[in-house]
Amino acid sequence: MAMVDIDAINENGSDAEAPEATVDAVALRAKRFDSVQADIDSLQRRFRQIELHRKQAGVSTGHLAEVKMLQLSRLKEISLTARDDLRLETDKQHSMIRHSLGLRIGRMQDEAERYHSKIAHETRKLNDIDKRIDKQRVLLIEQKKAALAALSSRDSVHYMERRLLVDEGKLDSALVKFSEALSQNKAMRESIDDLRRERTTFDSLVHRNELELHETKDELSVMMQKTLQMLEAKERTTKDLAVMKDTAFVELQKIEAEWHELARLLTEDSIQQEAQMMKDMQRAREKRNVKMSDAISGDAAKESKATARLACAENRVRETRHLISERTLHVREQEAAIAKVLQATGIDSIDKIVDAFVRAENSNFHLFSRLSEINAQIEAGEAEAIEMSAQRRALQMKAVSKEQVRRRKALEKIVTGEKTAESRIAEQSAVVKRANKTVALIIKRVTKFMKALSLDSGDPLAPDVKVNEANFEQYLVRMENHTNRLVNRYLQTHDMTDAERVKLVEVRKPAPVQIVAPDGTFGDDDDLDAPDDLYASGGRRAPSSASNAF
Repeated sequence: MAMVDIDAINENGSDAEAPEATVDAVALRAKRFDSVQADIDSLQRRFRQIELHRKQAGVSTGHLAEVKMLQLSRLKEISLTARDDLRLETDKQHSMIRHSLGLRIGRMQDEAERYHSKIAHETRKLNDIDKRIDKQRVLLIEQKKAALAALSSRDSVHYMERRLLVDEGKLDSALVKFSEALSQNKAMRESIDDLRRERTTFDSLVHRNELELHETKDELSVMMQKTLQMLEAKERTTKDLAVMKDTAFVELQKIEAEWHELARLLTEDSIQQEAQMMKDMQRAREKRNVKMSDAISGDAAKESKATARLACAENRVRETRHLISERTLHVREQEAAIAKVLQATGIDSIDKIVDAFVRAENSNFHLFSRLSEINAQIEAGEAEAIEMSAQRRALQMKAVSKEQVRRRKALEKIVTGEKTAESRIAEQSAVVKRANKTVALIIKRVTKFMKALSLDSGDPLAPDVKVNEANFEQYLVRMENHTNRLVNRYLQTHDMTDAERVKLVEVRKPAPVQIVAPDGTFGDDDDLDAPDDLYASGGRRAPSSASNAF
């Protein structure tokens, strides 16, 4: 269906009737949807009340079925009457809209034909004027040729004199420009020579700095190698010292333990020997007294036993002395090892060795500080070399000719023009994309609304067919049919009294038109976002409770 522009139709009353009729029809349908929804809600409440009364009063099922059948028959008659009235009003509105649109289309076609005729007439006029201009141009050229032929013989001498004067003036100006160019060339040659001398100086400075840099790097590498060697020697010495400390500590602990054990053994042995000697002496005295009291011919076996016991005691004393000598020799060996360590390091005590290592660590720290200073000097030399290179490049850039600068500017202008054209093309493409997106949004939401009004049984709304201007009116008629079918289905599931039926008939009367500003959407706002100004050409009714329920 062709869309009607409300803002553009202001010439006569016949053009304004079409949008008004469309708005009346849309408002009437919206009002009817709202009234049907309200009636459905009231019928549901009434049905619940009747069910409650039926349960309380205990009415029989057969009587209730008869009452329900009567109510259903009444509702069918009312729905048929309402559907006929709605069909008549819809046909009337459609006929009015078609008549107004036909009149407007005829007027627009007449205006188009009139404009086409005017354009053709103006085109013929322009062609005639072009032909006249060409003829006048040919005549003017012929007249100029005739005038020049007449004046050539008379003014040839004067013309030659003037030409000579002009050529002499041009020659003088050319000589002046040539002398100026020579002076500029001489100045540029001098500046080029100065730049070359400066370049030679800078190159020599850079070369000298590079040599110094390489020498400094070599010295630094040598110092790094020495430092690494010193660090390795320090690590080896530290490890050896730690091993020697651990070994000496373990040996000292062993020696101390052995000394304590030896002292304990010696003490115990001496105590045992003294006790044994005292016992032996006591026994010897007793035996001697016994022997003195006995006869002279004593027992030789007893004397041999005493002699053997004395020999055993002497052997034990000899073994103890040998053990003491071995332990003393081991202690002397440990003391000799510690003395060798002190002699190898050239230090008297272990504390002094630790102090020497601390001093070596401090010297290494000073060495690393010196190394960092040398690195800083190297970085400063590199920065100076980079700065000299930048100055040399700047001096080289100053010697670029003006022709290259002009070409660069022309190229920049061309690039700027291309970027401007590309930006304009991108803007036009964005506008086209937004327009396509808006059209797709309108078609999608109209199709969604039609799907929301479809039923499980009956004639569906053909979701595979796209909505366009040609079949939009047909889809409106099918939407009305589905809406009536849905209302009838709701009314068949509820009962209604006579008073409510009269109220429903009164509510179905036409209501005043309500126009709201377009907000750029046809349903849910979560599908897509489109600019609101694309829908400013036509009005749209506010969403009612019935449409929200669907």
